[in-house]
Amino acid sequence: TFALINTLILVSSSFACQAGVFAAERNQPHATGRGMRNWGTVEWFYLTFVLGAIFVAGQAWEYATFVSEGITLSSDAYGSAFYMTTGFHGIHVSLGLIAFLLVIGRLYAVKNFTHKEATSAVVVSYYWHFVDIVWIGLFIVIYRIKSRQEYRHHGSRQEEPPEVGSPASSRNRRARRGRPPGHRSCICRLQPDVSYG
Repeated sequence: TFALINTLILVSSSFACQAGVFAAERNQPHATGRGMRNWGTVEWFYLTFVLGAIFVAGQAWEYATFVSEGITLSSDAYGSAFYMTTGFHGIHVSLGLIAFLLVIGRLYAVKNFTHKEATSAVVVSYYWHFVDIVWIGLFIVIYRIKSRQEYRHHGSRQEEPPEVGSPASSRNRRARRGRPPGHRSCICRLQPDVSYG
């Protein structure tokens, strides 16, 4: 589903973020050559930012889809829980994206990459990993509840009794009486045996 794909995008951003941390630990703020193997912290954090931005955009698209389906903040308990939890998480993701831009700008601004810059990259990565872990928990709980609600909704629709007077209702009445569907009752009147002498 779309939510699963969006989740995988966010999880993959954590791997890109951690690769940027490894580059910072090697004192490599910028790429030293072509190819991802030579990327520095800046390039990996750029990739993390792009993946995070795609996740936020996907979340906004999902909100629009749910609203068009009638699932709003005030529609029911599930709608309230969904928008409140995912909305707060989306705000924290957006703050994390701003933090990545600040770190990238700092790495461009300084002339010498020091332990202070590496520490800032590590701190931002901790925040980003935490946001990702929280989302995995939300994804398991919220979308599992949604799938159960959809199952119950469709199941209840299938188990509704047929309308009175419908062919299905007639078949059900015959089945309860133990008569085959093609059976027609016949009323025979007994004529008295009258003999004329």
